[in-house]
Amino acid sequence: MFKYKVDDMLFYELQQRAVVPKFQRKLVWSNNEKKNFIETLSQGYPFGSILIYKYENDNKYSIIDGLQRFTTIEDYIDNPEKYIDFDDVVESIMDKFIDRNLFAQTTFDNYKIKIKNIIESYVKNKNSTLVDFINAFRNELPEVFGNYEWDRLSQLAEVTQEIEKILKDFIDIDNLKIPTIIFTGDVEELAAVFENLNRGGKKLSKYQVFAAQWSKHELKLDETDLLDRILGITIKRYEDLIETRNVEINNFSREEMSESRTINIAEFCYALGYLISEKMHVFWDKNNEDTANQIGYSTLALVFGVRNKDMSKLVKYFDVLIDSQFLENLVGAILEIFTDINDRFARVFKYPGIKNDKYYGGTTASDFQLLSFFGSLWHLKYEGIADGKMSIKPRYKFDYDTIEKNMVKYFIFDTVQSRWSGTGDTKLDRLVLDHENYYLRELERERFESALLNWHDDSVSKNSINFEPVSKMLYTILTSFYHQNYQENLYDSEHVIPRKTISSIRSQSNHSIPGGSIGNHMYLDRDTNRGKQDLSLYEVTKEGFEIREDFIDYHFYPTKKEFQDIKAELKRKNGDYEQINKTIGNRGKAIITDLVNKIYN
Repeated sequence: MFKYKVDDMLFYELQQRAVVPKFQRKLVWSNNEKKNFIETLSQGYPFGSILIYKYENDNKYSIIDGLQRFTTIEDYIDNPEKYIDFDDVVESIMDKFIDRNLFAQTTFDNYKIKIKNIIESYVKNKNSTLVDFINAFRNELPEVFGNYEWDRLSQLAEVTQEIEKILKDFIDIDNLKIPTIIFTGDVEELAAVFENLNRGGKKLSKYQVFAAQWSKHELKLDETDLLDRILGITIKRYEDLIETRNVEINNFSREEMSESRTINIAEFCYALGYLISEKMHVFWDKNNEDTANQIGYSTLALVFGVRNKDMSKLVKYFDVLIDSQFLENLVGAILEIFTDINDRFARVFKYPGIKNDKYYGGTTASDFQLLSFFGSLWHLKYEGIADGKMSIKPRYKFDYDTIEKNMVKYFIFDTVQSRWSGTGDTKLDRLVLDHENYYLRELERERFESALLNWHDDSVSKNSINFEPVSKMLYTILTSFYHQNYQENLYDSEHVIPRKTISSIRSQSNHSIPGGSIGNHMYLDRDTNRGKQDLSLYEVTKEGFEIREDFIDYHFYPTKKEFQDIKAELKRKNGDYEQINKTIGNRGKAIITDLVNKIYN
């Protein structure tokens, strides 16, 4: 059974039967894009259809897709002078009324500009008469047209007739037919329909699709702390787009939005994602629009128990969000759980150093992996969301604490096994919504250690020089257990076997050196790092520096003997660099063993 009808509507008929969604805010076509579309109409070429849909209880259809085409035609009707070139008309008037030999070139060019402005003003003002047209010439160019008798000026009537003919021939608006698709299916299917219609050209993200389809659903925000932030984020988002991209946003006015305090669901999802990204600063950049959209939409789906792949079904729950007090409480509860997650990882992802406020490890995380932590905690703690109640479950605390304690273990375990690569949304739904939540189970130490060692074996088999992200993340976690030993202000990532040494080997031979693996990574305070020689810390010439025994212990720093063997190996220049690889490999295993001990003890 077909869920649509196809019709050719006259444009004026479409205007009477359909309305532009009030809150469908989106980037407006550039002037060139608008002109190209109007030129297509002028040439009689076919163009894309307009999709309309009648929402329940609405008297008129809403334009779902094709908004830019519709509004551009309306703009042409109101301002045809923006789209039609009247240069030939200007030249005709110049030839009839102005003797080129009597004026300097600059004066002559200035007359052309003024005449073109008069013509465009006449075209724009639909009520202009011939008398108005003639008086405009006499007022704007009195030194030329003020000397002519009225009979001579009446020849401008021929010009107005020429203009009317140009307008009629350019586009016959009265008979312009618009290919129109009337969708008759369910409202939940609109997003999929919109996406299918936009498969050509630049691929739209599913969040852009929802932004177009959910624009009709409005939220009136009360003056509360979090809803004030939601409103402010939405306004700033559009102002930044206007400033940085020099674009126009349809239906946006800071003053009107601030006064009405009304946004649509799509805008709410973006702002929610922005707020979440602020709380999850260890992992996400709040200024990344794609991230904010994915996190905001996906979080809302998890809250209502909707599968990520079925996100269009969220529309069934929008009425629940209309209650501003419920919305404030909902956002607050969401942010509280994300704060718990961020705090748990901030402790182990912090760069060493008293004055260092940076974190490392967040870039190794999958968005869906992090959302799985949120979804697991959310459904343990809250119920009744779909009914607009949001009550806390009794006796949730023990399981909630269990998942919090297990998060870092499972984050490491899943990351080294790449368990969240590929179709992460499917894993998310299965773990959170299908009650396959393994975060509640204790992760056996042997299984955890085996996964890390298998990952390490694969890591040291690769030729590398830049630090591999997972290696650096794991080493950063290990240093968090030794924070009392990192008392300098700032520390840098440093190669144990220097980068210069590895680069030299790579330039002279094809031997593989895992220089970017965990066994070759360390954090070194900046002062010592600057004084370090080409090979090892044992050769630092900085006055007063010496390697303490505990430094060697918690850094798993190679012995003097190992570095001497490496030096001898480098001098030969014809070996297989077994000593370097052995040193890096053994140190990596020692780091992993210590990391496992620290996490489980």
